[in-house]
Amino acid sequence: MSSNKGMIDHDHKYTYVINKLEVNDDVINAWWYQDELFSPEECDDIIAIGRSRGLNRGNVVGEDGVSTQATEYRDVGVRGIIPTPEFRWMFDRIGEAVMRANNECWQYDIIGMKEGLQFLEYTGGGHYTWHKDIGPGFSSRKLTAIIQLTDEDDYSGCDVEIEGGIRIGRGRGSVTIFPSYYSHTVHPHTGGNPRNSLAVWIYGPPLR
Repeated sequence: MSSNKGMIDHDHKYTYVINKLEVNDDVINAWWYQDELFSPEECDDIIAIGRSRGLNRGNVVGEDGVSTQATEYRDVGVRGIIPTPEFRWMFDRIGEAVMRANNECWQYDIIGMKEGLQFLEYTGGGHYTWHKDIGPGFSSRKLTAIIQLTDEDDYSGCDVEIEGGIRIGRGRGSVTIFPSYYSHTVHPHTGGNPRNSLAVWIYGPPLR
């Protein structure tokens, strides 16, 4: 499908897939995918930005709402990116994709990216066990967006899987968006270069 130039001001290829998932005998939109949201050169720039100040170890949030490091559940390097003027282009590009996805699939009431962008780096054995992005302290998360930054042939393992056996696309620069209450996992990184990605959470009034 060709891009609607009235909606976006860049010349990247725009394709999307709306996939269906059966839940309790109902059919709902499961996830939304777009190729080449960012070019390879832009992916390189984002990786350089994410690594420029060093990485922290990723935390997990327990049922008590406390954030702790627990590498048996989540083993990944993390760095936040906030919407300063020099990085605004990333937020604008992702925001456009989120608006298209939400309009075409869910029509949720959404506000914005409360936490900024999370740059992630998975290396040997790095993983994230099954989890949901909504829970204590995060009840207003509506949508999760994952942007693939690394060429899929440069590493092995580290597939992202959503409940129902859905493994999301690995195309460099692509974005996959799905409801934050879906369980998902990042399988262990098994070889090659690090896998880099961005994770983004879109907030809005709690679902009722």
